[in-house]
Amino acid sequence: MTLVATSIDDRSPLISYDAGWSQSIDDELADRYLLGTHTTSNMTNAQAKFSFNGTALSIYGARDSNYGTFTVQVDDAVYANNNGYSSTFLYRMLNFNITGLTQQMHSVTVINTGTGGAIVSIDWVLWQSDVGDEGAQLVTEMVQDTDPRFQYEGSTWTPNCGGTDFFNNGSGYLSSSGTIVSSSLSAGAIAGIAVAVALVILTSAMAFYYRRRYKVAETAYHHLYNVYKSQQPPNSSGAISTSLDTRLDVILMQNVPSTQLPVPEHVHRTSSFGATPHDDQPNRQLVLPS
Repeated sequence: MTLVATSIDDRSPLISYDAGWSQSIDDELADRYLLGTHTTSNMTNAQAKFSFNGTALSIYGARDSNYGTFTVQVDDAVYANNNGYSSTFLYRMLNFNITGLTQQMHSVTVINTGTGGAIVSIDWVLWQSDVGDEGAQLVTEMVQDTDPRFQYEGSTWTPNCGGTDFFNNGSGYLSSSGTIVSSSLSAGAIAGIAVAVALVILTSAMAFYYRRRYKVAETAYHHLYNVYKSQQPPNSSGAISTSLDTRLDVILMQNVPSTQLPVPEHVHRTSSFGATPHDDQPNRQLVLPS
């Protein structure tokens, strides 16, 4: 059997939360959670439900001094007294794990059993599935929306619904809620699609990250140049106003390596700060890396 791991974020529509759960918004610790989000409950008996097809299950979340107990029910089996308490704040922690399940669909319910406002956290869920026959090799297949194995039910599915440049192979289907699409894909094909989708998401995230760094560096350079230009007196030989020092501090705070910033030709590699209206400020030097 080929072992395939599938993970879903707490915001996945595959997880159903009742009114006792809330999703993090403008959380100052968002960068510590997977994809910057987690979902919590501080209400006793609040429930979160989902289903999966596999042999093992892991639930990840945060822990802290105001977190409490929770129960996980897998089919008819009840696993009680799981505890999210920690004397210090911890994140991306494995809060529940079970293995050795039969390869089939399983129903899961997470129940907050804490009292007094004790919190339960879900960051993401991961399960493992056995796919294919013994010794079989997993084959990755990308299936287009036009493949006949997809069956679109109802008249509200619209093909090529505009903006096709954003769709793979230039085609896509769009529908309003309440309509159904079914597929005759095998479990192995579905697992392969999951792997391919994960790779696409990872690649897109990396591209966004590096593009954002480039934009920050570009913006920082323009700010630097504009400040220098506005402070440059007529016929100056390269003296720079002390207001430039403030701008450079901002750039350094943004973690933009100065070696990435183009330097105008008329800015010397080493420039002395001239006299300023503030007599109590000593002369200072700005040294730009070569």
